[in-house]
Order: sequence, then C-alpha cells, then structure tokens
Amino acid sequence: GPLKAPGHTVGLTVGGPLTQGVGNAIVAQRLEGAAVGGVSLPGSNAIGELGDIAAGGAFSLRNLGDLLLAGHLDVGGSAATFDVTGALSSAGAGRLTAAVLEGVVGGLTLGSPGNAVAAVGNLSVTGGDVLLRTGGDLEVAGHLSAAGRTVALHAGGAVTQGASGRLTAGMLEGSAASLALDGAGNVIPVLGGYTTTGGLSLATVTGLSLTGAVSAS
Repeated sequence: GPLKAPGHTVGLTVGGPLTQGVGNAIVAQRLEGAAVGGVSLPGSNAIGELGDIAAGGAFSLRNLGDLLLAGHLDVGGSAATFDVTGALSSAGAGRLTAAVLEGVVGGLTLGSPGNAVAAVGNLSVTGGDVLLRTGGDLEVAGHLSAAGRTVALHAGGAVTQGASGRLTAGMLEGSAASLALDGAGNVIPVLGGYTTTGGLSLATVTGLSLTGAVSAS
C-alpha cells in the first residue's frame, strides 16, 4: 500500500531490489537509502527530494511535481530513468552518477561539477530549459528533445553523438573539451555561446543563427 510520511524523510535500505506496485505511492519530503538490486518506483509518488541513494543497479522513479536531487544518487554503470511531471534539479551536494540519463521531465537543471553522466538516452523535456554538467565525456545516445528550449551541455571531456542520437532544441550552448554533434536529424536553429578546446562540429536540418561567442581553440 501507500507509504505516507509527508514532510519527513523515508530511509529504505534493502538487501535486494527495491520495487513498487504501480498503484502504490511514497509521499515524503525526502527519500534516501540503498538497494542491492536496483530501484523501480513507478507509482504516483510525491517526493520532494532525493538524498544519498546507492541503487546497486538501474534506477527508475515516477514523481508528481518537482524533484530535487539533494544528495548523491549513484547507479554506477546503470541507467537513471525519471518520469517527473515538474522540474528535475539539483542543489548543494546533489549529484548523479549514471551510465545513462533518460525519461520525461518538465525541466532539467543538473549543474553540479560532481555529476558523472556518461550518456543521455531518450530524454524528453516538456516545459523548461536543460542544463546538464558532467565531469567526463558525454554522449547524446538517444533523442534529447527540448523543442524551443535552451539546452546547455557542459562536459569536462568530449560531447559526441551516437548512431541513434539526435538533439532537438531551440538553442544550444555550453562548454566541452570538444563538441561533435554532426549526425543526422539534429534540430538546432540557434547556437549560443559555446567554448571548446579541441574543435567543434555541428549539423542541423534547419538554418543556424549564431547568437553568442563560439570559441574552438
């Protein structure tokens, strides 16, 4: 049944997978804990923030409303999948370690330099801009869809595009060691300020307006 602790922290530490029936829900200010075999929470959850969570496998969460990443969500070499009706953001010590970030969110602001996100899969951003920062390489491996929105990609390494990757955005900006989004299907009408130290290559099916400083030294 539902687990209700409005305004309080729910801590769950389990020796196997943490799962939830679709008809159930967690109502809490904060969720934290650990699971050995991954986390799957597809119910109508109403969670204000995530603290430190070690998933030990794939992590998926459906949440009604905004969701704040306030601790370290660590899924290692697995995928983090979010279905969030509001904005997904981070603050303070909030950071994400995942092989792939995917799902549907209202807006995305994950700006911590401590993030370690290797790839963006199929990620639809329905109502806000995108800010994603990661310390290493970042691959656009699926469809990152943020039509009409600003997408800011900051990577300590290279930003690249996989065989099935494409980007739909109103404007692209950010910084990286290098940028190579030169695959088919990108819809990027505006390139804002982008800084690289190793070259920049971009392809779009639209016209392209340069509205910011582009540096590829």
